[in-house]
Amino acid sequence: MELQLTVEGSTVQFRGSLEDAERFILNFLQKHVPALALARKIQLSYSLSELVEKFGDFVKVTPEGPRVVVGEGFSDRARIGLQLVAQRIAQQLGREATDTLSPRELSALTGLKEKSVSSRLSEMVKEGAVEAVRAEKMNRYRITTIGIKWLEEYLAKSRRTPT
Repeated sequence: MELQLTVEGSTVQFRGSLEDAERFILNFLQKHVPALALARKIQLSYSLSELVEKFGDFVKVTPEGPRVVVGEGFSDRARIGLQLVAQRIAQQLGREATDTLSPRELSALTGLKEKSVSSRLSEMVKEGAVEAVRAEKMNRYRITTIGIKWLEEYLAKSRRTPT
């Protein structure tokens, strides 16, 4: 990828990958547009490349679909959150049609009992970590930005690493 940026008389050229271009553009704009730097401090969002960077050791997109690859010791909520992050990554990669999963699908993918999954999802919805989406006469769930932030902090606090 090759691009040229001009802001207030300053012009720079860049050549590299799409992910590097994204970082380059943001860094360039932050230096040249002070209000953007301030806005960035309070903005919370995750690009596909950030999700892969932060969670790539814990989730994989396989030919069978998105999977969590962790051992024991993770809370049920973390396992559900990681599976929903994996689903979002797969959807953004074009490997899945949606970023939502049903409680039954989450149960099958995480190995947790469906009743446990439903209970944890209810808690996570109340906290804003997960969003319920009505589809096909049933609720399906997706992780929210706040849920991703919580999961990132959970993994950092517990210093979790995949097995």
